[in-house]
Amino acid sequence: MHPFFRVPGRDLPAYGLMALLGAAVGAGLSLLLAKRKRYPPDDQLYAEMYAVIGVIAGGVVLYILTALPKTIEHAGEIFASLESFVTLFPLGIVYYGGLIGGVAGGLLYVRRYKADAARILECAAPAIPLTHAIGRIGCFLAGCCYGVPAAGPLGVIYPPESLEAPPGIPLLPIQLIEAGLNVLLCAVLLIYVLRRPGRGFRALGIYLTAYAAGRFLLEFWRGDAVRGFVLGLSTSQFISLLLLPAGLLFIVHFGRARSDTPRHNTRSGQTQTPPDQTDPPRSG
Repeated sequence: MHPFFRVPGRDLPAYGLMALLGAAVGAGLSLLLAKRKRYPPDDQLYAEMYAVIGVIAGGVVLYILTALPKTIEHAGEIFASLESFVTLFPLGIVYYGGLIGGVAGGLLYVRRYKADAARILECAAPAIPLTHAIGRIGCFLAGCCYGVPAAGPLGVIYPPESLEAPPGIPLLPIQLIEAGLNVLLCAVLLIYVLRRPGRGFRALGIYLTAYAAGRFLLEFWRGDAVRGFVLGLSTSQFISLLLLPAGLLFIVHFGRARSDTPRHNTRSGQTQTPPDQTDPPRSG
């Protein structure tokens, strides 16, 4: 594991670079889908800029909330100086907080500029797990979000300079397992939105349902306790239990939703009329 990418004269944090790479690749995929479907790429780009701001804000806020017991317990040490604050309370991002904040940011753009939410979600849905997968590789390199101790070939030993993982103990690379789950989700959603146009809300429901179920199970093999536990379940597991029925609701309620009404974009001043998205005739 390599917490830093070393270049001449500078050490660059692996997690930060992978997060930026994931955001760039995810945005590129969504813009390619928008171009393929002849959707307005400017709406997609601006909505994702709003979403990125929401991701950062939501992820940091949830991290602070989950670390609140630690903050209260060690308040005297943490706030003694800036150096102790950085050492004892490193700033992090919790994915679920970022997901909720990102969706909220995107919806804020949609509401403000009367953009077509279904179209934006249709192109963004496959990009969400792809971005997350690359970010999880960054977690693996940095040594955060690590798994439980694991003997045998699956165990990974982290170096002392890792972000959080205890050195010298073989740990399950749960980050890579979750990255694999996200890549699979990306592939499924990509096939779905290409074959079934006009169902962005349902695509989001499929993502929420599948990821929430997978994340709930994977949490049992997480070895870090910073996320907080209540009644034997982590914060992320409680959020998964909330998102699972929400995703099913999106699938059922928007199962036959169409983005078939003209939209007026107040930012560009243009009325956007989507192409015909009715299902093709099928033989009996």
